[in-house]
Amino acid sequence: MKVFGSELISLYSGEVVMIMLAHDEIDCERLYHYLTIDAYEFKKHLVEHHPEVNYLSVGFRNPNGKLDWNKNYIELPKWYDLN
Repeated sequence: MKVFGSELISLYSGEVVMIMLAHDEIDCERLYHYLTIDAYEFKKHLVEHHPEVNYLSVGFRNPNGKLDWNKNYIELPKWYDLN
């Protein structure tokens, strides 16, 4: 499972979601599962270096080049909870 990049998306509420880009839908599901169960250190690092990001999700580009992503966002720990 490889991550091919990321995209930042602003929600209508003003919150920011970082979309981790996987190769295809299958890798997308695997990565989403990993990020919901594990990856605490990664999420902690992300919050420390990019405090503007509120949520994390995964997606992929379909054959037409359109970004498809999981709308069930993974909430990140707040930076002040880490201290």
